[in-house]
Amino acid sequence: MRVLITGATGLVGSAIVKLCHTKAIDVNYLTTSKSKISNEENYKGYYWNPR
Repeated sequence: MRVLITGATGLVGSAIVKLCHTKAIDVNYLTTSKSKISNEENYKGYYWNPR
């Protein structure tokens, strides 16, 4: 299973990501900060410009 999370790099979002990973759920996430993009097998970030 794979889910999409906005705010995954924040305080609450990072806790949700950890919970997902303990249940073998892969996470894609949107971030407005290009420096926070990760490209791991179970944790992939995508740049999002809300404008």
